[in-house]
Order: sequence, then C-alpha cells, then structure tokens
Amino acid sequence: MKTDYRHKALKLIVYNETTSRSFPEWAMGAVLQVGSHEKILAKFNPDRSFQPYALSPSDSLSFLQAFSEFRGMPKST
Repeated sequence: MKTDYRHKALKLIVYNETTSRSFPEWAMGAVLQVGSHEKILAKFNPDRSFQPYALSPSDSLSFLQAFSEFRGMPKST
C-alpha cells in the first residue's frame, strides 16, 4: 500500500507476521450510504463521528471486521 499512489498518510496500527491477507476481498472504494453504517459507527464512536485515530489497534481491526461482515465478506482469520 505504501507504494500505491492512491493511499495518503498511512499509519501503521498493527505489525505482525502473517501468511495471508486479513481482508482478501477488499478493494478501493467509498462508503456512500453512511446512514446504513450508523450501528457500526455508534459501536466504535458513540457520537457517530468517524475518528479512526482515536481507536486502539484492537478496536481498529474490530471496526474493519465489522465493515467486512456488513458488506457480506468472509471473516478474516
């Protein structure tokens, strides 16, 4: 991702060895229907704002997992 021009200001939240991608089905995209994601936002940010830097590494991964499940993607391992 670091060498991909589409990504800006990346922040490393977790570093560990892995044998596979955590979210292999993901691709670049936009969340256009924010209203449909309110339950996920409320779980991780009670005021329903999106403040990713306020999340712990563990909560960040849980947040991404919740989005992948919402989008009907397989669970990461």
